Amino acid sequence: MAGDVLPGGADWQLRRPDGVLEIDALYSVKTEDGDNIIVHNRGISVGGVDRADIRYVRTAPRFHAPAGKYDWLNQRIFVGTITPASDGSSVTIRVFVIR
Repeated sequence: MAGDVLPGGADWQLRRPDGVLEIDALYSVKTEDGDNIIVHNRGISVGGVDRADIRYVRTAPRFHAPAGKYDWLNQRIFVGTITPASDGSSVTIRVFVIR
């Protein structure tokens, strides 16, 4: 699946007292063949700025896809990783299906 993240999503982050960052993002992806898929991506990030030697970022995205080619996304469990660009301008999100 390939597509573009559409403008207008939301991304919340909450730093817990133990230093863990809770991630909660809601956005839409328009696939290269024109379908719109809603993504709700929640997870945690440990380390980074405060503890540069430890970095653990994992998410559990949920998809809301229309019936058709991508409805299988509604029927699976996924895990993901988030890797920030070195200049901080963007992130790369990798998603894996659990079989």
